[in-house]
Amino acid sequence: LFPSFRRSNQKSRENCVAQYQFLLHIFRILPAYCICDPDLTTYPAAESQKDKLCITDLEHSSKVECPCQNICDPRTGEDECPAYCCSQSEFTEVCVCDTESITYLLQICVMDKKCKFDLVNQLNTTCAFLNTSDPRAGKGQCPAYCIKGQVNASSTCDTESSSYPLAQCQKDQLCITDLISQLAANCPCQITGDPRAGKGQCPVYCTSKDQPNKDCACDIESITSPSKCQQEKQCTASSSSQVPQDSCTCIESNQPQGCKCPNDPQLLVGISKERCECRSSGDPRANGICPAY
Repeated sequence: LFPSFRRSNQKSRENCVAQYQFLLHIFRILPAYCICDPDLTTYPAAESQKDKLCITDLEHSSKVECPCQNICDPRTGEDECPAYCCSQSEFTEVCVCDTESITYLLQICVMDKKCKFDLVNQLNTTCAFLNTSDPRAGKGQCPAYCIKGQVNASSTCDTESSSYPLAQCQKDQLCITDLISQLAANCPCQITGDPRAGKGQCPVYCTSKDQPNKDCACDIESITSPSKCQQEKQCTASSSSQVPQDSCTCIESNQPQGCKCPNDPQLLVGISKERCECRSSGDPRANGICPAY
């Protein structure tokens, strides 16, 4: 009788309550139909009486005597049993997924709880990667969050990072993932492999001294001699500007930040000591820009 009644009433919580009340009524009059046999060894009378109370008087029974139920437990939300999870926006770590809820399906409730309270052990195909504070970041399941100065194409920006603001992170990522479309003002010209070289945004790479033009830049990954190029290539940028480190040689008229000091000490004339440190000997700037020997 009871199993068939239960199957026919699983469509709504209201029917669930009605079922519970019906069963409660049945078991309240249970003594009229059966009694606990004091001599039955397979089902002791004490256990039988306890089980009956879990049905006829569940509301006043402790969870030690009668475990909390996954459905229609009148003690939920009180000290005895945790409340049922109502929705994704309202559930807590201790709430119980209602096995018969039609507004918050059991399988969805169970998965939502895992994704929120046990996320570190879930697959990214089951629980989507979070834009911030995902414990799986950088551990195989999900990409690592970007670290300032160490951004790469596979990392992702942390939307809530205070040390690396989202706008700056996204800008830095574009300098790696879509460099060809970025302005030199936003993404400085690279000392090698810059797809913008010679296309207006960045100078073309040198093929020989001052070739293809005097404004060409030395490519540090060149199959020729990048060190020779840097020695020969004099800076054309103004002294108040900045160039990629060691991309050109400082000269008196143009000594931008990042320029390389000339190997020949005689070429140090007129170059500030902030750009090229004073030498312990043979420095033509001694007794002027540099202290006298």
